[in-house]
Parts: sequence; structure tokens; C-alpha cells
Amino acid sequence: MNLKPETFAVTVSQVNEYIKKIFSQDENLKYLMVKGEISNFKNHSRGHLYFTLKDENSRIIAAISIDEDEEVNQLSCWTPSLQPGGELARLAVHPDVQNQGTARQMLQYGMDVLKERGKKSIHFLVNRYNVKAIRSYAQFDFNVVGECEMFEQSFLCYEKEL
Repeated sequence: MNLKPETFAVTVSQVNEYIKKIFSQDENLKYLMVKGEISNFKNHSRGHLYFTLKDENSRIIAAISIDEDEEVNQLSCWTPSLQPGGELARLAVHPDVQNQGTARQMLQYGMDVLKERGKKSIHFLVNRYNVKAIRSYAQFDFNVVGECEMFEQSFLCYEKEL
């Protein structure tokens, strides 16, 4: 399925099939089912999609992914003595609860999980033009250890010992 920025409309079936494919390849997500309603959808000018997934009793306000992306893991910028490292990606916080420490909690949770899995460091990529994210990560003592071009974007490479 083509989900490049120039493709703005896809069917619900296409999205479901794409998500199903991703989830079926991830042991942590393989059997996960979520039932809810999407609201507050925003298609940001930078290509990010924001929405609230909710049901009658609750909503998802934040998400973070723990990735095993070989292409990212093979980047030469990661410190050899801090390997194996783990990747955190796609940190998202609902706009209603931003600037309340939620992102910090999500990062800490991700780092704790990676440490439990025997990882020596955390690494992640941040779009070099995402000023808000760059400003946020500066508070966490992450080191910028390189730059790369991937997924048709320019990224800064962040790393921190666990």
C-alpha cells in the first residue's frame, strides 16, 4: 500500500490491511485487538496524522513504539560499546495532554522495557525539522551522535546509555 505524503485518501480497508500486516509481524502485537472510534482527526502539513482513539469510557492519549528495524540498527553512528541498543519510535501525545509530563513517562517506560530486555542503550531518529521534539529531547540528556537520510527524510540520530 502506498502511504506516501502525496497519497491523502485511502480506504478503511486499506488501512486495516496495512495495520494487520504490521501487527501480524510483531510478537507483542500479533493478538492485540482494539475496538473504538476515531475522533479529532488532523492531517498535519508535515505528513503526520493525529487522532484520538476512544470508546465510551476512555481514550488513548499517548503511544510509543519499541522497534526492531535492522536498517536503523545498522547505522554507523551508534556507539559500539553501547550495543546491543534498542530503538524507540513514533512517540505521540494527544494535544490535550501535551506539556504535562506524558512524553517523559512514555520515554521512561520505553527505556525501562529496553533495559529489561538486556539493551545497553536507547536510540531513535528525530526528523531534523521537528523543532518541538528536538527541544523536548534536549531535556533528557540524549546525545546527538549523527545524521542520516531514511524514509525520504532527514534525521538526527539520538542515543543514550541505559
